[in-house]
Amino acid sequence: MDIYSAQRLIGEDIITVMYERYTILKFISENNSAGRRSIADALNLTERTARKHIDYLNDKNLIRINKYGVTVLDEAYIVLDYLADYFSRVFSFKEKEVALKELLDINDVVIVRGNCDTDEVSISNMAYEADKIFTDTPLGSKIIGVSGGRTMKAVADNLKSIISSQIVVVPVRGAVGRSHTASANSVSTTIGMKLKCNAYSLNVPENLSGDALKVFSQHPDVQVVTSTYDKIDMLFFGIGRPDELIEYRIFDELEKGLVSSDNCIGEALGYYLDINGKVILHPKSIGLSTDQIKRIPKKYAVAGGASKKDAIKAVCSFAKDIVLITDEGCADALLK
Repeated sequence: MDIYSAQRLIGEDIITVMYERYTILKFISENNSAGRRSIADALNLTERTARKHIDYLNDKNLIRINKYGVTVLDEAYIVLDYLADYFSRVFSFKEKEVALKELLDINDVVIVRGNCDTDEVSISNMAYEADKIFTDTPLGSKIIGVSGGRTMKAVADNLKSIISSQIVVVPVRGAVGRSHTASANSVSTTIGMKLKCNAYSLNVPENLSGDALKVFSQHPDVQVVTSTYDKIDMLFFGIGRPDELIEYRIFDELEKGLVSSDNCIGEALGYYLDINGKVILHPKSIGLSTDQIKRIPKKYAVAGGASKKDAIKAVCSFAKDIVLITDEGCADALLK
């Protein structure tokens, strides 16, 4: 037994209070001038509980309350850095991680506290674990591939600044539908700025015809990016639910029928999958081929929420040699 296990045994109520204050502080740091009600709603707390914690944090001079809302003070960022590591140890889910790894038959699993279906902090927690992979990886000449999506955007936004001119970040998909702020291009650019390294964009429309796809793929600006795909050292990608993606990605009638069928339950890197990981629909844009995906030595899927359990099952059948970073809500749903 370690100190964190002992704390959970005899001080679980105290840890819960600390964690609630930590999540409030973290939420305020990411949402400037947040109001009490928005804090309570986002973190699934009662207004009374949120107000009590906010008053406590204010008394400790970690936040400032004014007519515009609540903002964090400089010392709060130091506290957040320490507590992020502390809670990752306190809420270690080793037994569940081993069980889920065996169930999904993949390389490894990392579970964080929360359920991103009901709280926003879970996404930040997953992003923190992805950040640890970046910061714990020895710096050197590396090509990092990234997909888009809400969770991957959070990963990019939460990265620490690491200066390494030898790293190159590349998007593994072209532009997607009407989604811009969470596109692979946007994620690549943000990570490039955070890591102070080279980052590329892949400005190719979604849903191209065969001839148009061939023309775009031969353009020098596109080939600069795609020429790196066989050399990618690490891949970070999100996992999608087809029933959600169909709302903003562009499909013809036949594709829409395939994606909206009961058979289609997961998506990753533009590939739409059934429960056994079989590809139902291939991407009609420039991106990674299945052979290129297989050749990448280190692959990290970042996705959470109980509602994504089936999508995650499909993707883990599609690519067995991955590390899954997920949350407690999704893990519990998968292990039931």
